[in-house]
Amino acid sequence: MCRGKDLISFKDDFTHELDGSFNSNLLRSADKVHELVSGSKEFDESMEAIKSDDLPAYYESKEFTKGRVDPSPK
Repeated sequence: MCRGKDLISFKDDFTHELDGSFNSNLLRSADKVHELVSGSKEFDESMEAIKSDDLPAYYESKEFTKGRVDPSPK
C-alpha cells in the first residue's frame, strides 16, 4: 500500500476518488489500514524476538531503539 511511496505520493494517491474528485476520508481510511498492517507486522516481529530470546538484535534493528535500549537483565 505504501511501499515505495513518500508522503506526498501517498497523500496524492489516497485523497482522490477514481473519478478524480477530492475525498479526505480516503486518506483517513488509508492511514488506518497502513497503521493496522505496519503495527501487526511490528507485533509479529517483536513476538518472534521474544520467543527466540533475541531482543538485543531486535532493538538494534529498529531505528528508534538502536543504541538507546539495553534489554539485558540488570
